[in-house]
Amino acid sequence: MGSQHDPHDALRGLLETASKVVEELAEEPLFRRLLEVFARISRLGRTSVTYDLCATRLPDDALMVTATQTVVLISRETRRPVPIPDAAREPIRAFEGADLVE
Repeated sequence: MGSQHDPHDALRGLLETASKVVEELAEEPLFRRLLEVFARISRLGRTSVTYDLCATRLPDDALMVTATQTVVLISRETRRPVPIPDAAREPIRAFEGADLVE
């Protein structure tokens, strides 16, 4: 096996993640309700990606929860952070556009 990895594999299965989740409850969630969940990458760091998430209740669009999660790319071999490959960065930049913080 060579040292080249498909960047999508690197982001999915080849690396472990360290996460920090911060949640703000807008109101107490109600069970058996239909929710719409939104996620975007708000920050693209050298070794990490930060996601902004929120869920709204349908059909009235009441905000139920917001969250921020930072995921760090970790090498399985060294268990240390590794840079996000350019091949993975480019699609993120193209999708998120000018709002992406780098």
